[in-house]
Amino acid sequence: MGNYKMSYSERCINAEDGQVIFEKFHNMTSLDRANYHIFEENIANAFDNKAFMDNIYSNSSFSKSSIGITLNNEIKEDTDTFYTALLNRRSCREFTCGTISFKDFSNVLFYGYGPSICGVYTVPSAGGTYPISLIIVVNDVESLEKGIYEYLPMNNTLIPILLSDYLDPGLITLNEHFFNSCAFSIHFIGNPSLICYKYQDRGYRFMNLEAGHIAQNLTLVAIRNSINSVCSGGFLDGEFVHFLNDISNSHFAHFVSLYEIFFGL
Repeated sequence: MGNYKMSYSERCINAEDGQVIFEKFHNMTSLDRANYHIFEENIANAFDNKAFMDNIYSNSSFSKSSIGITLNNEIKEDTDTFYTALLNRRSCREFTCGTISFKDFSNVLFYGYGPSICGVYTVPSAGGTYPISLIIVVNDVESLEKGIYEYLPMNNTLIPILLSDYLDPGLITLNEHFFNSCAFSIHFIGNPSLICYKYQDRGYRFMNLEAGHIAQNLTLVAIRNSINSVCSGGFLDGEFVHFLNDISNSHFAHFVSLYEIFFGL
């Protein structure tokens, strides 16, 4: 076979400065400790804007209307755990101190992003590229040491990256309250190399969509196992990946941060 070069930068749209467009967008919208206060201020300003809040609550997705075709709901939710999990899904922003069992923890990862019966993962991925890796920070899980792990879904195993009784939240997330009170957190990082080589700039969109697929699975399986969760878009970008590279001999050199979820009781 030929030795083919795979560089998505040559197949993607480049800005005038030579930077790939999606990389430039990602960098310009990244959060760090220097600019996070601006992000928080803008969120607070939106809540203080009456017109914005009125539009939120008048949105058709929150409104009941007598117009339209009423659909059947023949499944009794109390007899089907899948439907019950869907109906019970919510964001929990306050966790109580408590240890999550190793069995429940394992269920979240295995059914959320593990191997399926069909031989792939339990979520779809554009072109089967599966660009996302899950970094698990364990705080209070039965039989597991505190620390940072990588989940390998096809083998359904955890690989320790750094085991420590103390982890500086400032190197991992901007959500220190959730980080300190949760039993474990899952941080999504993605490698655009394959997906953006195949799909060019649109691969970046697909990678973010895939993060949503995985997150939905994880949170629903968590609810099924009586574990609460909250998803966060206020994650730490480059600094977290830099920290991972420092403790893993640059194993995650081509990755970017995408999402994070905190889990607890």
